[in-house]
Amino acid sequence: MALINCPECGNQMSDKAAACPHCGASAVPAVQTKTCTECGGILRPEDKVCPTCGCPIEDSQPAQSAQQSVAAQFVQPIQQPIPAQPVMSQYAQQPVLNNTAGGTAVMQKSRKKLWIPIVIVLAVLGIAAGVVFVLLNNSVKQVTDEPYEMIYVEGGSEKGTYSGDWKNGKPNGIGTFQFMYNGGDAVFEGEWKDGLVNGKGKLTYNIGVYEGEFKDSLLNGQGKITLEDGLVEEGEFKNNKLNGQGILRATNGYVYSGEWVDGVQNGKGTENFANGDHYDGELLNGLKSGQGKFTFANGNVYEGGWKDNEPFGYGRMTDSQGQVTREGEWNGW
Repeated sequence: MALINCPECGNQMSDKAAACPHCGASAVPAVQTKTCTECGGILRPEDKVCPTCGCPIEDSQPAQSAQQSVAAQFVQPIQQPIPAQPVMSQYAQQPVLNNTAGGTAVMQKSRKKLWIPIVIVLAVLGIAAGVVFVLLNNSVKQVTDEPYEMIYVEGGSEKGTYSGDWKNGKPNGIGTFQFMYNGGDAVFEGEWKDGLVNGKGKLTYNIGVYEGEFKDSLLNGQGKITLEDGLVEEGEFKNNKLNGQGILRATNGYVYSGEWVDGVQNGKGTENFANGDHYDGELLNGLKSGQGKFTFANGNVYEGGWKDNEPFGYGRMTDSQGQVTREGEWNGW
């Protein structure tokens, strides 16, 4: 190894060195290279786009020697040309196009992709705000002595005041409604749905109390009416009247148990009287009509046809010993 003088700066350097350690001048023959006009990166002869920033390469760009490039990197790094625009790392994974229009298309496509999550977030926030608004407006709140008009499904209404659960501008939940009924004070207490009594509840009015099931503010389902005079009606109600199986207990000791239609005994049933008499048979509009058996308190029995509470048609009377005392056609006692 021998020392030689650098042809550029005159300082000594090894004859084996590729470049002067003092000035960076190359010791090998200069090779003509090109640099990117945008970022200053070194280009290969076959490059059509800059491998550093992706900018297209103009064919008319003057070449630069490798010696000058090396010297520039070692001696004047701070004077390296500053890119006209920053390298956008987010596009590094995009395929490099061979023309400016193509590069612009890639950038525009990427910007559109950036908007997608933003739009999704805004949509989610909008939906959440709508849900909160609905929940706040549909939430159950408590009211006291709120003026309210209860409108029946079949027509008619009752005006009064309501206290209790309130939702969607009407009673919903558990509450109490005070109003006038049959010329006196009345109170609904119980379960409400969409402004009407639905479910279990209690109605107290001037002549009695009903406790049981309601539908659309009418007595519907299993329930019990107790009047002030002690009379009791209990069983299946439909539209405020006994319908189906039911029991009537009067204050005089009379008890009926059987079928009802619109609040009247109709069908099969039994009657028990305070004096010990008993009837088991058919009734029509509250009267013994059809076939039935009447047992007197003394043991006598009439069995046969009935009409309007009187024996009618074929029938037979027996005494307490079972002996027939009369048999044949009847038209009353």
